[in-house]
Amino acid sequence: MGNFNSAVITKKGQALMAKVVAGTTKLNFTRIAVSDSELSNDLASLTGIGTIRQSQAVSYVERQNNSYVKVGTSFVNTSLASGYYVRNIGFFCMLQIHKREKFFIVFQWQMRAKKQQNGCLLLMGLDHPAC
Repeated sequence: MGNFNSAVITKKGQALMAKVVAGTTKLNFTRIAVSDSELSNDLASLTGIGTIRQSQAVSYVERQNNSYVKVGTSFVNTSLASGYYVRNIGFFCMLQIHKREKFFIVFQWQMRAKKQQNGCLLLMGLDHPAC
């Protein structure tokens, strides 16, 4: 298992959440991506997670209660040419009012993604206040 370091809603993500809270739009999580890039310390100002090593569409969004949702996907490592370190996990979303994807949340993480022949899965998830 990896070591979780931090999770930050980006400044643009905060602006998106304000629109959702105001009731002017709804947010749909679209994909989760992983990167091995070293990022700056100012995570809130990021607009991406660097070089994306793998990306998958969100496979589930489950409302946990009136305050939280669980968002997740899985990554299969059989298509990897070589292993890499998962340093960042980025969550992307789309608002009803926009037709393009926005970078929303970044997690800093330390975990080794290995190339294996058995089709092991790297599972990613997020519990976050409901949108």
